[in-house]
Amino acid sequence: MNKVILCEGKTDAILLSYYLGKMYNWQPVRGKFPKELQSLDIRGKNKSQYTHWYKNGEDSLLICAVDGCNNFANFYRENLKEPIFLTDAFHKLVVITDSDNNDDNTITDRLHREFDGEIPRFEVNQWVTYRYQNSFGKESTLELLLIIIPMDKQGALETVLLDAISEDAYNKVIVDKCMTFVDEIRPMAERYITSDRLALKSKLGTTFAIQSPEKVFDFIDKQLQEVSWEESRTLRECFEMLEGL
Repeated sequence: MNKVILCEGKTDAILLSYYLGKMYNWQPVRGKFPKELQSLDIRGKNKSQYTHWYKNGEDSLLICAVDGCNNFANFYRENLKEPIFLTDAFHKLVVITDSDNNDDNTITDRLHREFDGEIPRFEVNQWVTYRYQNSFGKESTLELLLIIIPMDKQGALETVLLDAISEDAYNKVIVDKCMTFVDEIRPMAERYITSDRLALKSKLGTTFAIQSPEKVFDFIDKQLQEVSWEESRTLRECFEMLEGL
């Protein structure tokens, strides 16, 4: 059975891959693309998009970074709609998006408009069954799920990671100091920190730099690999519905 997760950016995709690997044993497909998945070699349309396959027993999972919160419907139309209707390629579709400064209703309304009735309205943290007729006239189903992060407040993936790191009292002091530092230096660094979103990324990056100063020049994916995200209560609460993949 094939499943697919759509998220906003590559950092989201990397975090999800590590978390799902540690929690539910989803392992990356390496080397030659598996023969049974060659017809679904979905790679996205530009360099800002990212895709990778994962296996768990007989099941396969495709994680896709779609390049922003406004590209979910476009990515679906360009890469997933045809395989789904022609061959029933996927059985579960998950959308994971940042709340930023929006409430749940605003986000679900936006997605509903963007998908323009092509699939039913998403429900937050609830699996919804979409029944459709495939190209052979046979009724098929696609299970849909929407996850908005963080839960119960505004923010983005970086907010969730900072909250997860702050579960440890020692690390919470570091996180709080790093956040204060970025807020204080932002007016003097406006050439670089040009938005609230970049300020949030700076707070996470500063925290990582303090926690692992000898690895400050490593790529963020190496830093993410070495954190025990599977032990985080915050992440478990955010992504608990993914256990149903």
